[in-house]
Amino acid sequence: MTTFPTTERRDTKSATVGEIVKQALGEPASSIFQVPEQGNVNTSYFVDTRSGSFVVRVRFDRDEMRQFEVEKRCAELIRVEHDWTPAIVAIGRYGPHCYSIQERVRGIVASDYQGNLLDIWEQVGRYSRHFHRIRTAGYLSDLFTAPRDPSRPWCQHYFDGLGRPEDAKLVKLGRMTPGDFERGLIALEPLKQLTFEPTLAHGNLTLKNIVVEASGKAHIIDWGTCQGHLATELDISELLVFQTPRESLMAYLRGHGLPVDYIEQNSELLDRLRLARLFTTANWLCEIDSPRGEDLSNYLAGTSAALKRFNV
Repeated sequence: MTTFPTTERRDTKSATVGEIVKQALGEPASSIFQVPEQGNVNTSYFVDTRSGSFVVRVRFDRDEMRQFEVEKRCAELIRVEHDWTPAIVAIGRYGPHCYSIQERVRGIVASDYQGNLLDIWEQVGRYSRHFHRIRTAGYLSDLFTAPRDPSRPWCQHYFDGLGRPEDAKLVKLGRMTPGDFERGLIALEPLKQLTFEPTLAHGNLTLKNIVVEASGKAHIIDWGTCQGHLATELDISELLVFQTPRESLMAYLRGHGLPVDYIEQNSELLDRLRLARLFTTANWLCEIDSPRGEDLSNYLAGTSAALKRFNV
């Protein structure tokens, strides 16, 4: 069976992971491997114990349990009827760290998969049709809390995160002009007029968040960016952000049960949602001083390209 590439790390953090596993699962880890190619926030490990194999995700020295709580709730809702997202068996705190432990899917990340990717995207489309129907109480990151004040636009969170051009680190560091920043805010304004009942969106449907078993069955992982949203449109806009090939988009639409011209029919809305993702992520990466400079450059380039579609 094909598995992820791994590198063993016997360091202080790995020792901490061992203590976390012992605390959460009540048994020692027999092996701990750090997962390569980490993201901007979590550090992940493959861990084996006598009772099973797990993925342990840790935010070292950052108490951000709320995201792990949301991910666990998403998995619970989905797994009432389906098993294509892994069960999260424990979340908690260990000293200044917070962690999530989930069952490990034995397979290969879809970005490295050599089989039929159109079949994978069609499966993901079928899965999306299910979770896009799960009602959420609120919008964006408040998806399982009480709805916001109805007088406050559903997407105000986007604008709060971006702030004013004169305060933005993107502008202060010369990565974006004040004029382009302002044009981005103006291009997002029409989103405030949308009214809808929020449902569950994954928020980051990329090949790196899909794991394929040897049987060809796909699993969706990493619900850390899940949102209460106009779910179908948001997740399709994510596919556009990551320049998913058209044939893969068609396979996703087919699995979802959507018409082949769905993207063309909703092009303006999808373009604005795509801009929201590109712009807010570029801003966030700059604010947190992300070490992944290439990511920031890519999101900035995408933001610039998206702005050209709007006459602002």
